[in-house]
Amino acid sequence: MNKWLKVTILSISLLTVMSGAAVAPALAEIARAFPHIGSNSIKMVLTVPCLLIILGGLISGRLVSVMKKRSILLIGLSLYLVGGLGAGMVDSFSALLVLRGILGLGVGLIMPLSISLIADYYTGDERGRLMGMSTAVSSLGGIIATVLSGIVAVISWRWSFSIYALGFAVLFLVLCFLPKLEKESAADSEFKAQPLPSSIYYTAILTFGLLIVFFAIVTSLALFIQNQGWGNANTTGLALGLTNIFVFGAGVKFQTVYSRFKSYTVPGGLLLLVAGFALLSLSHNIYTVLAGLAVFGLGFGILMPLIYLQTTSVVSEEMRPRATALVGGCFYLGQFVSPLVLSLVGIISGNYSIRMIFTVLTFALLAAFIVSAVMTIKKSHTLYHESNETM
Repeated sequence: MNKWLKVTILSISLLTVMSGAAVAPALAEIARAFPHIGSNSIKMVLTVPCLLIILGGLISGRLVSVMKKRSILLIGLSLYLVGGLGAGMVDSFSALLVLRGILGLGVGLIMPLSISLIADYYTGDERGRLMGMSTAVSSLGGIIATVLSGIVAVISWRWSFSIYALGFAVLFLVLCFLPKLEKESAADSEFKAQPLPSSIYYTAILTFGLLIVFFAIVTSLALFIQNQGWGNANTTGLALGLTNIFVFGAGVKFQTVYSRFKSYTVPGGLLLLVAGFALLSLSHNIYTVLAGLAVFGLGFGILMPLIYLQTTSVVSEEMRPRATALVGGCFYLGQFVSPLVLSLVGIISGNYSIRMIFTVLTFALLAAFIVSAVMTIKKSHTLYHESNETM
């Protein structure tokens, strides 16, 4: 398989996480630029793209029956560049949100194809390895975006949006190296209309919950660090970059980890998330925060490629774009509702502090870990007894 095809497919994953991450370190600076806008509304700079990504993902899942995947990618990349770069050039907060929505629509068109193309061209262990690499490359985009964005946000919040110019490089690769795939047949389109298996919906729910947790860090970390007096936008960018470094490392080693631990990979990943949030909730200096983010990154980097590997493994080739669009939609729906869930936590607890939010999420993840561990152990015992009975 042409190595440039592999580079091209993985480069698409480079852009998906950057829809929000590129400007997360600049959130406090954007708030200062629009002092008449409330803090919850400011967070919409990060969450509005998520809502349009969901719509774009659903559209993308349907368009594959009438358009070439390459054409869909080119449209998505064009919207990505217009919305991403344009947001840094406007003076109106409303215009800023509109352009963030255009960015989200572009990412939505791109996102399902970044996963389904791997399943189209690769099988077996190589598919698993590339699913891990997809998560790793996506986190690499987060590293580049958050670190550079944090640095340039000190100059001006507008410069943070220049990070989206990376889309030009991906556009070039798609034009040069992605094959011009033919339209799917009418028979394929009819088969695509069949219901997705129930396991896809379970996977989508898991993804939804994981992204509520993950985006709690993205939307709250800048304010948490600055409120505690531990740093500025640059510090937040470096901290989020550290998280993505560990997501990257876990993604690169995903196939090795999964081959060794199999069904215990899910509870193991959740346990790392519990440990990471426990450190965040108990932190009293920047070093504890960084340790928590590193541990969290390892867990997240293990769970995300596993989710996409299972998604593409249980459906036919014709149904993959629709399945990945559903799971990817829940990925971004979790991001969108995350601030709403966190606000609800504050209302119920009567405590709106970010530390309180981290504490509640620690216990929520602990409950998820316990349920996952019990189910995995029960399933392992059942398989063990069935194997003994057949001997």
